[in-house]
Amino acid sequence: MKAIKTLLLTFSFVVPFFLIAQSGTEAKVVVESVGDSHGDAVEVTISRAEDKDILKAWKKVMKDYDGDVSIKGNTATAVEVIIPLISSDPLKVQAEVKSGPKNKKVFVAIFEDGDINQSHTETAKTLVENLAKEMSREATEDHHGAQAKILKSLEGNLKDLIRDKEKAEKDIEDCKETIKDAEYDLKKNEKERAKLQDKIKAQKEKVNAAHEEFKLHD
Repeated sequence: MKAIKTLLLTFSFVVPFFLIAQSGTEAKVVVESVGDSHGDAVEVTISRAEDKDILKAWKKVMKDYDGDVSIKGNTATAVEVIIPLISSDPLKVQAEVKSGPKNKKVFVAIFEDGDINQSHTETAKTLVENLAKEMSREATEDHHGAQAKILKSLEGNLKDLIRDKEKAEKDIEDCKETIKDAEYDLKKNEKERAKLQDKIKAQKEKVNAAHEEFKLHD
């Protein structure tokens, strides 16, 4: 028997049941219509997975049990499915993905042995429940990774803004020092201009005096 077949059939017996219940993917038997079948069906909720991915995974499970699987829309029909723990005869299994609560899908499957509905069996519930558990785990892990990537990008943007802020603050401080130095130079220049203007004034007086003296000898 293939490894995935063994895993799907034994998982719930290896892992304590309360862990499965805690995952939010506990299967239950309801009355539903799937494809051309109506009656007892195994229903489970799957988190964040896409319809096509759920049906693709379910098709793989059915093919592992030698089923001939066809998918039309949101419904997968498998015939000649051999699951000894359910029946010694080939089964017809019809499954459908339906809309559920936010970020969730409802997966429903009907297991039929001729006119006998086998959906109430523990093995049927185990197959559906373990599929939901694995799909939910993978999909929520992908969602977490995507959200973590967005967070990392936002934190990177914040880091850039903080760096820009610190640079701007430094530029402001540098400008303040430059302005302070310029104001000092301006005051120094003003004092030096005043002294020079006094010297020019005194020198003009000397020039005028010298000119008057020169005129005396003309």
